Amino acid sequence: MLSYFDLTVIAVGVSLDAFAVAACWGASCRRKVTLSALKTAFSFGFFQALMPVLGWFALFRAANVISMWVPWIVLILLGGIGGKMIYEAVAAKKEGVTPVPEIGIKMLIVAGLAVSLDALGVGVSLALTKGPLLLAIAMMGGFTFVISFAGYFLGRFFGHLFERNIEIIGGIAIILIGCKIFIEQMFF
Repeated sequence: MLSYFDLTVIAVGVSLDAFAVAACWGASCRRKVTLSALKTAFSFGFFQALMPVLGWFALFRAANVISMWVPWIVLILLGGIGGKMIYEAVAAKKEGVTPVPEIGIKMLIVAGLAVSLDALGVGVSLALTKGPLLLAIAMMGGFTFVISFAGYFLGRFFGHLFERNIEIIGGIAIILIGCKIFIEQMFF
């Protein structure tokens, strides 16, 4: 049986990718900061709570198939998001305007899915160990919401240090996060 400490460590661990992406987005946000931070935190927290439930129900057969593709899916999704940020920043620089990334519903869903795919495995683990699913999803979703919200504002605060290049730096950082997840899931 998993203890509260174990569940806290899991919740913190799976939310760190969401924190990093939220910080990158916060660094490039120019308007409606609080609303954007809330949308980002809600999306990331929602998907972080949803994925263990899907993993719980997927259990054995589907889990092997899904887990085999998770690193590739994360790499493609985060690579696409980061690439889009870089492209928009470079295009805006050529036009001489300050890029303001639009974080719409599609971006929130894609990023929410990408940063929470590792939680599928947590759901399978909870099913195998007969762990407390409801407590785990509440902790994972809640902690991810809080840390993503905080990450957004930290990124906003420190993003001004780099001003014009922050969107490119953020895009590169998101691509690197995707690569890090891919390497961890494939080789460790």
